[in-house]
Amino acid sequence: MHPKHRVTSLTESNSLNDRVALLEREISAVRELVELEPDCKWPIQILSTLLSELRKTVSIHSTQARVIDDECIELQEKLIAIDPLRQERYEDRRAQLVFDRETLSIIQDSKRFPEIEYSTTQPHSLDLSMRGLAHIPISSYLLHIHILNLDSNAITSTRFLRNLLNVRRVNLSNNLIERLEGLQHAPSLELLILEGNMIAKWEDVVAGFVFWSEGKLGRTGGHVKVLLGNNPVVVNEGGEYVLEKRWEDVGEVGVEIQWQSEELRLEEEALLAAEGGVGVAGGVVMDGGRRVSTTVVEFDAGVAH
Repeated sequence: MHPKHRVTSLTESNSLNDRVALLEREISAVRELVELEPDCKWPIQILSTLLSELRKTVSIHSTQARVIDDECIELQEKLIAIDPLRQERYEDRRAQLVFDRETLSIIQDSKRFPEIEYSTTQPHSLDLSMRGLAHIPISSYLLHIHILNLDSNAITSTRFLRNLLNVRRVNLSNNLIERLEGLQHAPSLELLILEGNMIAKWEDVVAGFVFWSEGKLGRTGGHVKVLLGNNPVVVNEGGEYVLEKRWEDVGEVGVEIQWQSEELRLEEEALLAAEGGVGVAGGVVMDGGRRVSTTVVEFDAGVAH
């Protein structure tokens, strides 16, 4: 490498200002290399590392920090395209960067933080929909969250929910989940939306509520409603009616599963109301002995209605 482009050891700097100046010089030099060799992964990796070091020297809530985060995420996306053999590694790094950026409201502001300090005022809702997340890197960040929107990501597991003792409502629609896990250990969970995933077998539903040490179904918390419409399991296991009967046979486990998609259910109720003979009062459809809540949980704004 040309002397101009030598990455000097950051330990040579004696002050924060010296460190920042050194980082900015090296970043400028490596940017030139990236421009000369845009399809070479090494200068991109070095640039990402240097930007991450520069990120540690600024306030985590500053505009500069946001700009650095966005560039680091973009660099990981370039690496995914350039070096597909290490795609999983880059995707993990990208997920970490996105997650860190989107959870800044949870972290206390500081210049440099070898240990995370949590904000004294914690938000109760968090919208992480459509962020391209394949997993939740640090679930402890979400410890105080009550409402969590993870719709339309690439998440493959529900296991992280067992660490979220306060979460009440979670939207995991349109992800890549094939098997339920850890739901028996989410004590505060009241509503879990899993529509549009890849759950294909009855056993993969039941697995989320088994206490393996005891060999029985149940939950450590109260009643929970799980929406599983638009998953392959509904077709593979004989349809909604068959699944409802099978779930009833399991016994009382404090879990209500809705196999029909919420959209279709609401459409059917609207049609019944339009045909007459059905009254709608207080968010409840009444048709003789039939009584179904029509409450809709809105996650787009991060709040429940």
